[in-house]
Amino acid sequence: MRHVSRGFGGGAPLIGDFKIGATVVAKQAVIWLSTATGTVTDPAAVTDLTDAMGVVLAAAEGQSLTYSTTQGGTEGVATVIYDPNSIFEARVVPSATASTAYAAQDGYFMVEESGDTNGLTVTDTEITGSADDMNDGMLFGISGANVGQSRVMTDHTSTTAVVTVPFLNDIAVGDTYLGSQYAPGVQAVQMTTDFTQANGTIAGGTGGEARVVHVRAETRAHGATLTAPQLYVELVMNSHAFGNKT
Repeated sequence: MRHVSRGFGGGAPLIGDFKIGATVVAKQAVIWLSTATGTVTDPAAVTDLTDAMGVVLAAAEGQSLTYSTTQGGTEGVATVIYDPNSIFEARVVPSATASTAYAAQDGYFMVEESGDTNGLTVTDTEITGSADDMNDGMLFGISGANVGQSRVMTDHTSTTAVVTVPFLNDIAVGDTYLGSQYAPGVQAVQMTTDFTQANGTIAGGTGGEARVVHVRAETRAHGATLTAPQLYVELVMNSHAFGNKT
């Protein structure tokens, strides 16, 4: 995750150094640790952001992100963005493993198989997940006449992704779309196993205590391409150690 250069409170985010109670990595989410072993630590699970503190930037100057109880060793201290009003951006991946790329036939990167002159239905027999897992999520046009457009997904089956507000143009055979359960207002974000990115394979509305602010698809920057697009979600942490969004 990374901090987005704006927040609901305005101004620069609050940044501070906190002792760690477990080995952590840069860009991961951390939570408040109430025991004597430290101040921040890994979330209890990828579905749990209770008492979130924020996101690790780096090791504090002269310190380490590795937790150590060895006398004479470098102390584990992390520099953390701990502002309860901060908005963070996380890459969404089609896996529990961070940096997994979207690709055709993975169930989320959809390749139109039949065509739709109404601009309402993307058909792909490789669409994954149970029916309605991605309802209220987003569908992004990646290639074809609707490239750059997005719509809210109102129905999802193992072969179709349906919108109510039609895309401006026909959906042609071979056009590609990227589907996600995340959309503005959706509550709950499930993290990858290293707590740095968002898992895009789970049903909408499940995961840790966070609310989605914005979702975007990328096909050019950060190594993304038309055949391996990337998805990003902006979020706020709803159960912050220093906030009131519990």
